[in-house]
Amino acid sequence: MLDRGLVSALLLVGVVSWIAAGAVAQPGVCAGLPDDLAGENDTCDASVPIGAGRLSGLLVTKGDDDWYRLTVPTFTRAYVQVIFTSADGDIDLRQYADCGGAEVAASLSRTDNEQLLIATTHTGRDVHFKVEMFASASSDCNAYELVVSFEPGTPGFGYCPAQINSSGFVGRIVGDGSSSINTNDLILVAGPIPSGVPGLIFHGPRQSLIPFGNGVRCVTGPIRRSAIMSASGTNLFWDIDNGAVPEILQGATRYFQCWFRDGGDSFGYGLSSGYGVTFTE
Repeated sequence: MLDRGLVSALLLVGVVSWIAAGAVAQPGVCAGLPDDLAGENDTCDASVPIGAGRLSGLLVTKGDDDWYRLTVPTFTRAYVQVIFTSADGDIDLRQYADCGGAEVAASLSRTDNEQLLIATTHTGRDVHFKVEMFASASSDCNAYELVVSFEPGTPGFGYCPAQINSSGFVGRIVGDGSSSINTNDLILVAGPIPSGVPGLIFHGPRQSLIPFGNGVRCVTGPIRRSAIMSASGTNLFWDIDNGAVPEILQGATRYFQCWFRDGGDSFGYGLSSGYGVTFTE
């Protein structure tokens, strides 16, 4: 289940075997902290390969970013967490499809810890992550832990394009939990969207590709809507109560999309991509 205090959720699975030995003390504010036990990974091409587990004793400084590469298998949800104390210096987490490619997601809160979720379906993929100090952080460096966990399967599937919103990213919906009506643990997460804005998730029985504002409406009717909610950071969460949504039936597929306020959009709002879920008993 997602931990809403983080930007997208979860756990750890074991101990990573690639911790390097040795530590070098850093001057100034980082005196006594270990020097980047993951090695010289300050460029994307030098990304350290990681897997499920926890890597402790890491250090990131301004101007000396840390890069990692993760292979996400098919039909898997991968959670990448950076654990740190923001009061000691804020850290950000960014995701890239490949070296030299565009940034595709980021966790940029100003509180403790950052986290991203990557979901795959019929094809696995490699993703790259950059851990960096926030440019205006109160100190030049901070210590952190990197935690990666995998969960099998996804409760649904993505479809339909979305436009870049004023957060600088394309807002997408992913699902956490399961499609089981009886288990009743499905959570939809839409983001990144502008921080703290109001929004809702609407759903219907069919897909569509209808121009709407500066985006595309991916759902057609009859359309039902969630209550209006506020984004937690740059993500909007809907913890669905299956019993309160009469259209959620065993064997039925519902298609979901997020609508949100966006002061940087000429229409004043934005839309996420679409997400479909076929519900089971």
